[in-house]
Amino acid sequence: MKTWIGRTQDNYNSLYSLIEYDRTFRVAERCGYATPEEMWNCNPLIGGSTDPADFGLVPEGTRMVECSRPPTEREISFGYGARHYKELPVPPGRRFVTDERGQRYTVPRS
Repeated sequence: MKTWIGRTQDNYNSLYSLIEYDRTFRVAERCGYATPEEMWNCNPLIGGSTDPADFGLVPEGTRMVECSRPPTEREISFGYGARHYKELPVPPGRRFVTDERGQRYTVPRS
């Protein structure tokens, strides 16, 4: 699953494009704004993934970071021994994050 974060005005080409998405997906309402225009002017940090249910506001300071985890016992039993890497959104101050399957990843020190 591909995850992304970014500012509203970086994710939509124009206010018109945000309004069009809002007609279909109610983007502004899902983020707590009364209108797409209000959301455009505030330019909040938003995020989502290939699953539309993941769309929403993201805490300020969150960044996308390549995180790693060691293989699970099951993966080792099948002969997989490498670390796994995944780019995940990381709120400030977090040392660990969990992906959509519940796998825990370590955040590198920056």
